[in-house]
Amino acid sequence: MGKKVDVITEETKRLCRSIVAWRKGRRALLAGLARENGERKTAVSLLRAELAGDRREMARQTKANRVAFLAGLRGAIAAQQREWQADRAGGRLAWLNRAAPATQPATGEMAPPAHRPPAAPRKSMKKNRYR
Repeated sequence: MGKKVDVITEETKRLCRSIVAWRKGRRALLAGLARENGERKTAVSLLRAELAGDRREMARQTKANRVAFLAGLRGAIAAQQREWQADRAGGRLAWLNRAAPATQPATGEMAPPAHRPPAAPRKSMKKNRYR
């Protein structure tokens, strides 16, 4: 019976050592996971900060491009309006059988014609409800 007790005692001690080893391994695993999680959080926050900076830079660049485009568009529209006004003034003078002036005003504004044809009376498009 003494040998059986010694065997049981040895098996119990081996089992306890195995349990302690597994617990230490679990603690090490959890500590490693916590460390990796902290590193991952740091990496993600750095990436987010970098993306936010890139987004701000893209917004600044987009705004600058948009302002430049609109400035060019405004200039192109103004040039087309000046051409249209000149064509319209030439058409008015041709209608009145007059020659176009030799020089146009430098500001791009058209000089009023010397004589305007009478305007046709306008008809109202609204119907009178009270008739």
